[in-house]
Amino acid sequence: MRLDAEQAIQTAYGELSADHQAMVDAYIFADQPAADVAQERNTTEANVHQVASRFRKRLRELLDDGDTPP
Repeated sequence: MRLDAEQAIQTAYGELSADHQAMVDAYIFADQPAADVAQERNTTEANVHQVASRFRKRLRELLDDGDTPP
């Protein structure tokens, strides 16, 4: 079963920890620079990019086939 985009975003987002949700909010949805997000979240730019990459990958999985386990 394929999910629509909104459902897929909600599912992938809901699978994240609160800290990772904050990174996705700032970096992906608010389009803040990774350096700024890293400084605000007390982490590295590489970690911000990794969290965003995993979120996007999970989103693609959900959009591709809808029932791929996390």
